[in-house]
Order: sequence, then C-alpha cells, then structure tokens
Amino acid sequence: RLTVAYTVLLALLAVCTSVLGGLLFKVNTPLFYLCLIYAGMLFIAVSGRFRKKAKIVLNDDAPVLSKEKYPAIHAAVSRAAEALSCKKEIVILLSSDCNASIACDRNRYYLNLGIFLLQILSEEELYCVCLHEFSHVSDKNRATKRATDYASGILDTESPTFLQSILTNLFLAFDMHYVFVYNIFRYTNAVVSETDADRDMLKNGDAHVAASA
Repeated sequence: RLTVAYTVLLALLAVCTSVLGGLLFKVNTPLFYLCLIYAGMLFIAVSGRFRKKAKIVLNDDAPVLSKEKYPAIHAAVSRAAEALSCKKEIVILLSSDCNASIACDRNRYYLNLGIFLLQILSEEELYCVCLHEFSHVSDKNRATKRATDYASGILDTESPTFLQSILTNLFLAFDMHYVFVYNIFRYTNAVVSETDADRDMLKNGDAHVAASA
C-alpha cells in the first residue's frame, strides 16, 4: 500500500511538472525542456509499475490428459475442485515423477500429476491428493497468491526498456523491504498452508484414505 501511495505521488508530481513546464514555455524555454524531461522520466517510472499478470503458456507437445481418454482421473479431480469451490477450467498435465502440484493463472488451473503417482493411487486416494492441491489455490489463499505475484513482479529483472530498468531504482527502498519481509512470510506460510491443505483433505475426504495416499 505504501508503494502504491508513493507511485501515485510520483504520478501527481509528473502531472504538476508537465503543467508547470507548459506555463514556462514562453517565459523560460530551457526550463520548459528540463520540466518536460523530468516529467517524462517520472511517467516512465510509474508506467513500469503496471505489470501484466503472468499467463501460463503450454507447449504444443505438453502432456495433457484429456477428459475423453482419462475420464476416471478427471472425475476425481473435478470432485476435489468442486468441494473447494475452485471453478476455473482445469488442465491436467502428466509429469515424469511421483508428485502432485498445482499452478493457476486468471482463467485456468494447471494440475501436474506424476505418472508413478497415478499408477499407485486409487481413485479415492487421488481425490484426497487433489483436495490438498486445490486447497492451495482456493479463495482463502487469494491474499497469499497476490503477495507472491507482487514479489515475483519485483524480482523480475527484465524491463521493457533500458530506461525503465534504471528508473526502477526510485522504488528500490520499498521493494527491498518488501522482498525481505516476504521471504520471512513465505517460509512461515509454507508450513501453515500445508497444514491447512491437509485439514481440507480431512474435512472433505476420508481420513483413512487420505492417510493411505
């Protein structure tokens, strides 16, 4: 919030400088150009804070498990998503390990299921595992995802232009403080979120089946 307030302040300063520069055009031309350059740099710095939300892009050869070929897997996954009110489109991907993980963007959930895991688990066990995963992306964790996305935006070193990469230094103190606090939060939240995900698994599934999985 403090960084947003600072960004708005810089935007207002840019607008005021632009207006002042316009008024000085006939009075002091060199000062007009100085105001123009200063306002332009502020506008570029502020515009660099508006980042597009990351969108997950799959390769053409991504190992997607279709609903037509794997109806039982999709049934278990859909039940878990419905139990935790996760209503976006679901894309199930096959990975070459014995693990399960989930990611999401604005429109879809991307659930990775290990090939060895699918060979081991029953449908009910898979349902419990999916409950755990969907818990991580449910609405109650929206604030956590927002904090993570913000940290990712700060740590993203790729800027559209060289000038923008320099002007990000105007926000350096705010960003470094956020990253420091976020790293502490990320560690503690990892412990809490895993416990919450297990609770959701027990609340919506069978405890013995979940323990077996």
